[in-house]
Amino acid sequence: MSKIKCKLISHSLSHHLSQIYTGFLLLAKRGLIELEQELSDDVIIDKTRAQHLQDARHAHLTVVLNDQLTIHYDTHDAIEVDEQYLQNCDIYFKRSFSESYIGKTPKYSNKIFPLGLNYKVLSNDVDWLAVKRVFGLNYKLNQKCAALFESLDVYNFIKATPRLKALEALPYNLPAKALFLVTAYDPYNNPERSEFKAEERAHINESRANCIRLLRRELGDKFFGGFQQTDFTVKHYKNLLVPDNRITRKGNYLKNLRSYPICIATTGLHDSIGWKFAEYVALSKAIVSEKLMFEVPGDFAKDKNYLEFTTPEECVTQSLTLMEDPQLRYQMMINNARYYQSNLKPDCLILNTLLKSLSLL
Repeated sequence: MSKIKCKLISHSLSHHLSQIYTGFLLLAKRGLIELEQELSDDVIIDKTRAQHLQDARHAHLTVVLNDQLTIHYDTHDAIEVDEQYLQNCDIYFKRSFSESYIGKTPKYSNKIFPLGLNYKVLSNDVDWLAVKRVFGLNYKLNQKCAALFESLDVYNFIKATPRLKALEALPYNLPAKALFLVTAYDPYNNPERSEFKAEERAHINESRANCIRLLRRELGDKFFGGFQQTDFTVKHYKNLLVPDNRITRKGNYLKNLRSYPICIATTGLHDSIGWKFAEYVALSKAIVSEKLMFEVPGDFAKDKNYLEFTTPEECVTQSLTLMEDPQLRYQMMINNARYYQSNLKPDCLILNTLLKSLSLL
């Protein structure tokens, strides 16, 4: 029986897509698919769209199966669907998937499905298709939208993305303590940003700040967390910073993360489920999270894979619940390890989308 042929129509080097690219590579290495790639010059910047969507296409990828079925992957943070890509594909997998939002467009609702949690990750081995993307697309992207990708080069692209082996762990017993390392967003660093989106950023900042304050006060030395040091956080959250910015460097952060069984997550930009959340699941953590605004595939659920909070006070309460109940904490870690192996690990996530797509033929 011949293998499924998958052709990546690649136009972006975005970290948002690293999980998708890695998933296809791993399936090819397992001998389950034949993988090829075509570099595209699709334009990423569209100034006619709302400010938060003008560069959204950096987070999109089209894949053609067996020269006949077109799949589209949308890993952008926001809820909006790209109408042009939607019309030109057979099935559309959306990261920030909302059943109620999709239901408003019944014409296309039967071809849009949840993609799942998203995070940046590379395979443990060299990905030659990635090398070709970096060299082939870097020139095109810098020609078309240099301001957006001016800092991108091969070294930084690879160095800034963790390998799969750094983002996997089975559950194991650890002393009960909690971690919350986070950034803050300048609401007014882009004059084109709408007031609504600026207020959204301000709300995210304050929610995170209040959580840090209360967690430090109530959990004491059983909590470690704070804002990454930036010009913005130094100015506005001077007393809530991490003591040393080296702690927040990706490699150091992931090493540190392994020693904390309880990890806290807050809502990301555009109500998205942040990358930290996916990293927590991949590393089999017990999670305390703000309410998830989007849906993911599989049997992922509140009180099973995470405890939910809506206020900083509830964040503290739920963290204490996990600290004081080792059985609940460990079972949640096991639940997240199982979910990772079936729905989040890059090759599993992509395989699930391929099987879903083929079932619709």
